[in-house]
Amino acid sequence: WALEGRRKLLLTATPLQNSLTELYGIATLIDPDAFGDLPSFRSRYANAGGDLEGLKTRLSEFSWRTLRRDVEPFVKYTKRFPLTESFECTDLEKSVYDDVSEYLQDEDTYAFPKSQRAMLTLLVRKVLASSSVALAGTLERILARLRQLQRGLPSPEDSAIESIFGDDPDLVDELEEELEEEDAGEDSPSDETAPSETERIDPERLRAEIARVEDLERRVRSIGTDRKTHHLLLALAKGWERLREIGAAEKAVVFTESRRTMAFLRDYLEANGYAGKVVCFSGGGRSDPAAEEIYRRYREAHPDDTASKAVAMRHALVEHFRGDAQIMIATEAGAEGINLQFCSMVVNYDLPWNPQRVEQRIGRCHRYGQKCDVVVVNFLNTRNAADVRVYELLEQKFRLFEGLFGASNDILGVVDASGKSFERQIHEILQSCRTPAEIAAAFDALQESLRREIDERMEKTKRDILEHLDEDVRKRLKIDYGEAKAFLSDGERRFLALSRQVLATRARFDEGGDALSFRLLSPPAPDVPAGLYTLRRASPPPGAIPYRPNTALGEWAVSAAKALEVPMAELAFDVTHHAGRISVVEALKGRSGFLRADVLRLKSLDAQDFVLVSAVTDDGKALDPEVAARFLDLDAAAAPSSEPPKPLADALAANAAQYASATAHAVGEANNARFREATERLARWSEDQIAAAAHRIETLRSRQLEVERAIRQARTLDEQEPLQREFDKVRRELRRARTALFDVEDETDEKRKRLLDALRRRLVPETSRETLFTIRWRIV
Repeated sequence: WALEGRRKLLLTATPLQNSLTELYGIATLIDPDAFGDLPSFRSRYANAGGDLEGLKTRLSEFSWRTLRRDVEPFVKYTKRFPLTESFECTDLEKSVYDDVSEYLQDEDTYAFPKSQRAMLTLLVRKVLASSSVALAGTLERILARLRQLQRGLPSPEDSAIESIFGDDPDLVDELEEELEEEDAGEDSPSDETAPSETERIDPERLRAEIARVEDLERRVRSIGTDRKTHHLLLALAKGWERLREIGAAEKAVVFTESRRTMAFLRDYLEANGYAGKVVCFSGGGRSDPAAEEIYRRYREAHPDDTASKAVAMRHALVEHFRGDAQIMIATEAGAEGINLQFCSMVVNYDLPWNPQRVEQRIGRCHRYGQKCDVVVVNFLNTRNAADVRVYELLEQKFRLFEGLFGASNDILGVVDASGKSFERQIHEILQSCRTPAEIAAAFDALQESLRREIDERMEKTKRDILEHLDEDVRKRLKIDYGEAKAFLSDGERRFLALSRQVLATRARFDEGGDALSFRLLSPPAPDVPAGLYTLRRASPPPGAIPYRPNTALGEWAVSAAKALEVPMAELAFDVTHHAGRISVVEALKGRSGFLRADVLRLKSLDAQDFVLVSAVTDDGKALDPEVAARFLDLDAAAAPSSEPPKPLADALAANAAQYASATAHAVGEANNARFREATERLARWSEDQIAAAAHRIETLRSRQLEVERAIRQARTLDEQEPLQREFDKVRRELRRARTALFDVEDETDEKRKRLLDALRRRLVPETSRETLFTIRWRIV
């Protein structure tokens, strides 16, 4: 409610990750009436076959994206050098991977409750791709859970994730948020509860599963240091060599998705040439002794830092990495909210399946302020067909905006029409496909869907460029960006000229030869300090005070200028010595006449002021208002003058009235266009509301049919009884939903009329006009 009736501007670098439904929340914050409810949004836009073009059109009314390529001429961004560290796992590792994957595909395991099977198997698959040490720890905890069941101890479903991954919370947190976001807003036709998953445990099946997991754990532990870990040393060596070539500091951040892998890699690197040079960074929870010692030293060195321990710990670890450590090993928590621009190598030891996560990691180092190019190392197990295809698909995702845009510019635009995250799609393939041929076919289908999306967007982009930018326009846009940094807008240039006038006796201008700076010697008000002021935005003079119209001195200058009397005078405008060429004014050289400036105030949908400049020549010919306004960009010499003769004064008045009428008409046309847009927006909102109610009816009708089928298939009255109660309940809800549909139609229609009536009242303009000054002009 604090934002109600307020104009809102939301700035964000990450409007969404991989699900279109994430846009719903942002859009609703900006405009509560932008869409209907979430289920209708999902059914209309986020499901397969959704109206993406329609969604893009609706978002374009209040959203704008600025890409890195838009500011590259003004902001120096360094490059990225991708390196792929390919390796082949051993026969034992391949065998273990295949057998664990087969275990995860088994639907009848006791280790994973059905309600959490999808998330648990996805977590285990991430560990499976991380390290043998992390996998061994996971299997050990799965085994402990199974033995607990064997002893008859209670093992509630909600403790499964905690019991298996309680020591690896970063892995869980990173995945949990995305899956919860994806599942938010799923339709729930009734208050029914899922059937109970409690089942009688078969002792023989349980013993067999325990034996199976024991064998898997034994084989995993026999691997020792896996092939991937050995290749980390090779990857670091290649990275150091590249950093030396580009003159960057030899520092690297190694990202893994598992705390278990993080701890193992630290010990491995410490024992292989990096003793005392490794620091670990993970999310909240218990810190290791090394991190606690770093934190203690940081507190001693920074007694004035009053931040909480969690915040200070982050500062301490980053500072230690900057000064003393060479390698930081970080979980996904390390990819959020820290600045590592002093580091120029990112190692994706575990490659996330979510391309946005990859971009976030790289963004810790490759960011504004980074002085060197950044090396990005990605690990790839070439002997694992699924990992290879995931890697190809990630490249496909990033390739969407390569070439014309650059991969990092528009990575957030890569979304899935299905509403499912890219990560979830990969997991479903790995869970459902059992043979290499099935896996290949599923990945081919996903890759083909991406390829079509990429080709369509590329073709549209090329078409847009060819249609809207001809060769002449492109040549005209080749400006000197060094000059552009110091360029003032028309408003700033006039503000500077005004300041020179009203501060002439109080300030010394052109301080040190800088035309955009001046030294204020005699402050006009107590709250205005003396000193050096500047309009320069890029590279301002040291110690200079920014000078803008909304600063204390700027507001005084504008008020003082508005209070000045403007007597009748003749102004000789000097176009000959003007720095730039104004051909439309040069054509009037040697001619003269009279000029009048009016202020027109309009109040309708918005309050707007317009300064209208009208001019006539001595022979009574009216000048184009835009040409007359350009006179005021020139320097001029003043001399006394008499009032214009009545015929010219009448011509000026008529021109001013006509100009004011035309301006008011143009504003009215713009307001009418805005009214039509608002009408269409409200109509779409009304359609969304009605569609949501209709979707509710359709969902309930489908549920009713399902229950009816179940009743017919029930073999006994005992089986039929709960189903009949459910059928009656759904039928009652369906009746209420049908009644609610009519209510929604009435309510939305009433709201539309109310809002449109309010807009119509605001469309009636209130106008006033006042003459600012009249002068005689002469062009020299």
